[in-house]
Amino acid sequence: METGDYYFNNAYTGKFLHRSGNTTVNGQSGLLSSLGESSIKWRVTNLGDGYCTIQRADMPNAFLAADSTSGSTVKIRQNNSETISDIYKWEIRIATGGGCLIKSKYTGKYLYSAESSGKSSSVYVYGLYSSGSTSYDKQRWRVVEPDEYKELTNGVSFNDLVLEIDSTKSPSVNKSPSDALWANLSDFTYTLSSGSESGVISISNTTQSIIALDAGLVEVKAVHKVTGITRYFDVTVIVNWGSIKAMGAQIEGTDLQFVFTPQTSEYTIWKHVNPLRQSADSLNLYNTTIMMHIILIVCMGHQEHFM
Repeated sequence: METGDYYFNNAYTGKFLHRSGNTTVNGQSGLLSSLGESSIKWRVTNLGDGYCTIQRADMPNAFLAADSTSGSTVKIRQNNSETISDIYKWEIRIATGGGCLIKSKYTGKYLYSAESSGKSSSVYVYGLYSSGSTSYDKQRWRVVEPDEYKELTNGVSFNDLVLEIDSTKSPSVNKSPSDALWANLSDFTYTLSSGSESGVISISNTTQSIIALDAGLVEVKAVHKVTGITRYFDVTVIVNWGSIKAMGAQIEGTDLQFVFTPQTSEYTIWKHVNPLRQSADSLNLYNTTIMMHIILIVCMGHQEHFM
């Protein structure tokens, strides 16, 4: 790596390599305005022998150091000597899957960002894990020069989703700015919002996908790992009605009857005795073929006529 100033951001946790105080190193998420640029900007000096030093950009004699061959601690230590000890030397090389691996010459171990649900997490050095594993991804660091970093802003949003039962979709993010760095779907964590009904959807943060399990409407919380920005979007799960004929008379494969009256442009749905849920729900159905928007209320126990 060329000599220069850089931000290091962990590929898995989304946290920056961060200086907390004069000696402590940790992982930290947040906007630059809250982190303070000096706390995440590092000066990399290429020593010309396959190794680099990583120093505080605002204090060149403060070096990132691995403490011992048996421990896993990483700290900032001052070095006023012209001699650069191995404790301050790091090998930076390309990682499988993108980013880089940062290996301590002194310990032979690799910089690692621990996982945490909070904004702050610990940083250690561990032996190299197998590529493709979650632990390996916690050893992958993305690198950018400060002038090239396009930070995600509060203008980011997510589109609401509509799924049929047993179908799967990925969230749809609208970046702000559109070229924001480290703002792909995998750079967010997704959870069911507090108060939303369980059992309607299942969320996989590994594949960034939402699986529809049962009819209903829930809210999903998306948290950007890098900045901590939080957004919400709705997921509506509907029954798979089969095919709807544009001028037709039925919804195939269900106990519902669908009738279109051209003279009045009205849609009528008849619901028979087989209840779909234990309570009434309002569901949005969309069919782009016939450009209709139906609000279906599923009731139980008797036949209903809806307009």
